[in-house]
Amino acid sequence: MPRIGLAICGVLILAAFQLAAQTPNAGITGTVTDAGGARVPNVDIVARKVDTGLTFRAKSSEDGTYAIPAIPIGAVELTATAQGFKQFVRKNILLEVNQRMRLDIVLELGTVTETVTVTAEVPRIDIEDSALGAVVEQERIEQLPLNGRHVFSLVQLVAGVQPIDRDADGFAEITNQGFSQMRINGGPVYGNQIMLDGGVNTVPVHGEISVVPQADAVREFKVETNGLKAEYGQSSGGVINVVTKSGSNRINGSLYEFVRNDFFDARNFFAVDKDPVTGRYNPMLRYNQYGLTLGGPVILPKLYRGSGRTFFYVGYEQWRHKTGSLNRGTVPPPRERQGDFSQTRNGLGQFIPIYDPATTRANPSGSGWVRDPIPGNIIPPNRWDPLAMRVLEFMPQPNVPPINIYTNTNNFLSLAAAPVVQGALNVKIDHRFGPKDSALFAQPQRPRRRRLWNGTGGSGAFCAQRQAGQPQFHRELHAGVHAAHGQ
Repeated sequence: MPRIGLAICGVLILAAFQLAAQTPNAGITGTVTDAGGARVPNVDIVARKVDTGLTFRAKSSEDGTYAIPAIPIGAVELTATAQGFKQFVRKNILLEVNQRMRLDIVLELGTVTETVTVTAEVPRIDIEDSALGAVVEQERIEQLPLNGRHVFSLVQLVAGVQPIDRDADGFAEITNQGFSQMRINGGPVYGNQIMLDGGVNTVPVHGEISVVPQADAVREFKVETNGLKAEYGQSSGGVINVVTKSGSNRINGSLYEFVRNDFFDARNFFAVDKDPVTGRYNPMLRYNQYGLTLGGPVILPKLYRGSGRTFFYVGYEQWRHKTGSLNRGTVPPPRERQGDFSQTRNGLGQFIPIYDPATTRANPSGSGWVRDPIPGNIIPPNRWDPLAMRVLEFMPQPNVPPINIYTNTNNFLSLAAAPVVQGALNVKIDHRFGPKDSALFAQPQRPRRRRLWNGTGGSGAFCAQRQAGQPQFHRELHAGVHAAHGQ
């Protein structure tokens, strides 16, 4: 019984913690004082999201402290109101993922109809958190060149991140396994934890990332490299906390395509003539990556208008990558396809006889076995195997001169492309039930990659419910399921 009681107390303590460490949101905390430095209790404090108009409220305690947890990241305005003081308004507040911002408020004597507005940016020095790391914000995600637009490639911008699989980068060919092979501050490979909208986004068996979201659907992410909180006890390396974009009161979206084609590529300076084998200056390259995003309030004509309450954000992306590689091989010449092996020779031009297996018998002159050669080295049609003939129908004909006229070696040249077709789907719904309750549902999905020899992909679903209670209590519930598949 004592152990059960301690476990329950531990759960309650974690639930009462003001800012959950694994949340993708942010929070604001601080103290409220007057011009003389005295603490001011019972001050109404409201944080309003600029893009959605959602408000998050708190009231300063007896010692003048306040805390507003679980505020979605982005631009926020903070308002403080109390009798006998001017209204305090702080603008240009930009909250980042998993940030606990300290913002102290100084009230001036006056009436509530008077307003003191502060527009200076809040210093970005984090004095409320001991963890080390950095945030890769939306501007860098959108503006920095991404070879293949694998958003997690930007993790390498953070000090202390050491990728292991360097050759896997580029043109969407980096695999989930290749990306997961990285060290953060000297930690073990596959020892990192990746969060997506508050849910775990790693495969538990070997710590590999499950879902790679669409780059244009990612708002920002934070890489924590050291000094992790106890909530991240399942990680022996670092933590990557990703937040996808949410809808706002305005309809917004994007439409894009990234193209690479060998037609646009300059030829090698020394390639004066076309390749005598392929007839091309450059190897074949076809790369098309296109997609769209759309977000805004949920509106059902004549039924529901979700402005200020329910928002959606969806995105879809597909890329098609095709490269041509030079492959040479050996296929049967026309004569051998008809069973005629009378010209079959080795590399020195010596005749290679074919023996009839049906004539196998014991050697009358000694040990072992002997067989008779097939007359003329020509196999009659009644001896052809039907299955072998069906297989032969799918073998190509020789199309180039062989490098050895006796053996017909490398008499076939192929420039067949190796296509890769893959897509990414992101769906996110945010809903505000009331002043204290909100929820989100996110479903990122990367369907199986289709190519000649294998396929990989992943999908997941994450949901979260948040409830603000008494000033010192805040509850968040996260649930998620994800799957990685391949062949």
